[in-house]
Amino acid sequence: MRYTVEVTKDSTSWYKEGTSILHRLDGPAIEWANGDKYWYKEGKCYTEKDFLKKMSPSPTCDGKVVEIDGKKYKLSLV
Repeated sequence: MRYTVEVTKDSTSWYKEGTSILHRLDGPAIEWANGDKYWYKEGKCYTEKDFLKKMSPSPTCDGKVVEIDGKKYKLSLV
C-alpha cells in the first residue's frame, strides 16, 4: 500500500495515494502533536480497539472441510 503523507506543525496525516481518503493499515492515519491519534481505513474512522480487531479478525471455521470416519463435511456458519 502506498500513501500520501501530509506533515504540518500540528499533525501528520496518511491518505490513500492519489486520493483525499484518510487511510492507513499499519497505525493511526492522523497523529496530532498533542498525542491524539485517529485510526482510519478507507475513510472510515475507528477506535483503536475496533481498528486492531478489524485488522486481526478472529479465525473462523466457515468454509473449512473436515473429515470424520472417511466422510468429508464442509462447515458453515448458520
